[in-house]
Amino acid sequence: MNVWQMTGKGWLVGVLLAACAAPTLPLPPPVTPIIRDSSRAGYKVLASTKGVQAGAYVIALNLNTALSNDDRVDGTIADDVGSWQLEMRATKGDVFEIKQQVGGDESPPLTVTVP
Repeated sequence: MNVWQMTGKGWLVGVLLAACAAPTLPLPPPVTPIIRDSSRAGYKVLASTKGVQAGAYVIALNLNTALSNDDRVDGTIADDVGSWQLEMRATKGDVFEIKQQVGGDESPPLTVTVP
């Protein structure tokens, strides 16, 4: 008598194994953050509450090529509920691409324009 016959639940084990082999859902883009003025001139604060997975890396890129490369990109790590905040150089009309990364998975970018 094999394990399948002994348990009578061989079909359940097969289903569970198939489910484990199935691809995972793609990582979603971050939720649109709130963008507000910073206390520093020429900077904006981007913030989101529960907008990404807990512990995700959050990477923001300002697409304004007139800025230096150092001023165009920044990142942080979300807290244990997925909240995060960044302060970046930006002006009205600048466009940001924001992604989250968890392990080796990276989300598609969320595109937001500074109001």
